Amino acid sequence: ELEVGTRGVSAHAGAAPMASRRDALVPAAAAVIAVRDAAVAECMRGKLTAAARGRTRSPLAPPREEQEAVMYDEGAVATVGYVDVWPCSRTAVPGHVNMTVDVRALDIDAVERIERAISSSLASISSAHPLVPVGSLRPQHTHLPAVCAEAVQAAFAQACVVRGHSFVRMPSRAIHDLMHMARLEGVRVGLLFVPSETKVSHSPAEFSTVKQCARGLDVLVHALLSLDATTDTDEV
Repeated sequence: ELEVGTRGVSAHAGAAPMASRRDALVPAAAAVIAVRDAAVAECMRGKLTAAARGRTRSPLAPPREEQEAVMYDEGAVATVGYVDVWPCSRTAVPGHVNMTVDVRALDIDAVERIERAISSSLASISSAHPLVPVGSLRPQHTHLPAVCAEAVQAAFAQACVVRGHSFVRMPSRAIHDLMHMARLEGVRVGLLFVPSETKVSHSPAEFSTVKQCARGLDVLVHALLSLDATTDTDEV
């Protein structure tokens, strides 16, 4: 996660002429768009690379689910999720703005490419608004991407096939304990998700039926039994 800010001059919304305003929210708004555009550009780069190499298909996934999986090929996202505007008054021109920039991708190289693209855009925005400079990206904390163990994910996929449940492989990009566990020597990790009726997560609108949860538990139990039967006692 990163932070960035803009500095202008607060003034009265009625008394300050448009020509003399130093509205900090104007370049901040451009910065929000720049964050979005940097992630979209990285997604397009990833799609072109995948097209050049040829898409790898899972032999375990049904054709319909593989087609749906295309939705999840965008391996990079960037979000401005928090904006602090001062003085945050309906009758005041914003004097300064601070906001967070959350960049996530399936590999650290993609994250760094997006951050460089955002930094370049911020420099251009500052040049376009010399009286209201945009600061540099300030790192707050970093979580390195983690990869699930193929043996674990394959066990989930095989369990779906055996039990007659449809499935799709997809990246998470959410921060889970798995990211830390995956760095422990000898620990194999995996993620199994139950579908949401609304197709959203981490939201009050998220909802999974009892039937969907039961299917998820069914897959988990059979996958664990399969892994237990094929794993040496000194493996985790």
